[in-house]
Amino acid sequence: MIYTTPIKSLSNQAYASLAKDFGADNVGIMTGDNQYNPGAAVLIMTTEILRNFLLDGRTRRHDVDESDSERYWTMDVAETVAAVVFDEVHYLQDPHRGHVWETCFVRMP
Repeated sequence: MIYTTPIKSLSNQAYASLAKDFGADNVGIMTGDNQYNPGAAVLIMTTEILRNFLLDGRTRRHDVDESDSERYWTMDVAETVAAVVFDEVHYLQDPHRGHVWETCFVRMP
């Protein structure tokens, strides 16, 4: 399952809460700043990260340098994700960021 939030701070809050409820081994996070346990059953990420996976099947890793051949996390959302929860979906109406949610909704399998 993927749980998306519009901003990193909300992702961090959701991670802390869900890791407490379900155990840190079962929850992961992927934001512009944090990437931890990407293979977890519950993966929290910013909506922009989900969009990257839906468009390209990948997002940049932060734990490697530019010369590393495995600079990206990869994910086939259609094959690996059972459900996506969009938190703060009212951002869809934001004139500067709403396109991220639109893209995710259109690209969701």
